[in-house]
Amino acid sequence: MSRKKIEAIAHIKVYRPKITRVGRIVLKVYEPVPEAEALEKITIKTKKDAIDAIYDKVQKEKRNLIQKFENALIEVDVEGRGFALHLGENTEKREEVKNIELVFPRPAKLNRIGLMLRDKIRWVKPKKGEELYVYEGFIEIPKEVSAVILETELGTRIIRNTQQKIEESKE
Repeated sequence: MSRKKIEAIAHIKVYRPKITRVGRIVLKVYEPVPEAEALEKITIKTKKDAIDAIYDKVQKEKRNLIQKFENALIEVDVEGRGFALHLGENTEKREEVKNIELVFPRPAKLNRIGLMLRDKIRWVKPKKGEELYVYEGFIEIPKEVSAVILETELGTRIIRNTQQKIEESKE
């Protein structure tokens, strides 16, 4: 009795962190490193062993990438028939852990940012040709903006301006 082998595709992406301004918002984003992107075919014996086999392979590959890209975010998506696996590793040096906030659950391409000013939303986009991803970091919101809407390829996140609450409660 022969067992059919299962094939999966691993998509490896590497991002470099950067502080940027989009409209009036300053935030930490990640830019893709195109020369580090790779697609790799993985063959495994059974679906039962898939997660372990893929995890071992990805961990080995991540070690190589971590050595090559010291200050980066590494993301690996593995997809096969009937399963998907997402792994990530951040190799950045973290001096100020208290200021690091999860901006989006996984790296997501930023389409535009909405600024909530009183009863209006003003939309701003990254510069033309700029490919920015949000994940973790910080976001500086001007006092007069009550919240920021991050619209990404993977969904939307609203971040309230906590500074504004502090200022309002002092009055």
